[in-house]
Amino acid sequence: RKKITLYNDYNDIEEVWIEGIGSTFGVLNSATYSSNEPPVGGDVELLCCLQDDVTLYHNVEYPDCYYDAWYPYFTSPNTDTAYADIAFEHQLTLNTTGVDSFTVSVENIPDNFSFDENSLILSGTASAGQVGEYQLDFYVSNDDLGFATDYMQFTLVVELEDGISNAINDNIQIFPSYFQDKIYIRSGKKNILTYEIYNIQGQRLRNNTFSGSTRVECENLPAGMYFIRVLDAEQRVFVTKKMLKKS
Repeated sequence: RKKITLYNDYNDIEEVWIEGIGSTFGVLNSATYSSNEPPVGGDVELLCCLQDDVTLYHNVEYPDCYYDAWYPYFTSPNTDTAYADIAFEHQLTLNTTGVDSFTVSVENIPDNFSFDENSLILSGTASAGQVGEYQLDFYVSNDDLGFATDYMQFTLVVELEDGISNAINDNIQIFPSYFQDKIYIRSGKKNILTYEIYNIQGQRLRNNTFSGSTRVECENLPAGMYFIRVLDAEQRVFVTKKMLKKS
């Protein structure tokens, strides 16, 4: 029988694939990328084997020989800030191209927080005693393939509400941080300014100009996290603030 030798210089492992049998590390399994030596069975499957552009083997479990990315994978930011005694929500997003079913799980979630695997929302209300940084480990698995396709280490920062800056300069105030149906903006400047409100997906939902002070009606906005920023006529940002609408 013909033999093909594969070598991985990263782990300095050599294995042999035998015609009609498969890898010497296990039938149809490759141990080339495993850290164990020798790991019977391996943890990486061979998709295809070609010689002189001729396909010698194609794993029928996969429709393609080459993949630029495994789906699904995380597309949301890997950090966010929660404020003590204020309800917090963070929406995870994924690229699920061509995926029928997937599962997201999390490890090292801090006290007073929970993760909904259906809505993909991390939520909770931190206490003042939880001020600090927390590293959460998120995993997503493609249920059809039967293995994890992405991992994200997420940094959750917990701060006191006093740490929220009302403005980059003392001339602009935006309040309340935890609002119901109105947001107020006060400025010591008399020139024309612009406010913009964005959701956590980055979509701009409100914008208008004002001078001195203004009241922004938000009763039609759904509950959740928003960002509001104030700009001058040259589109320079004076302040950006995270706001939370009550449910």
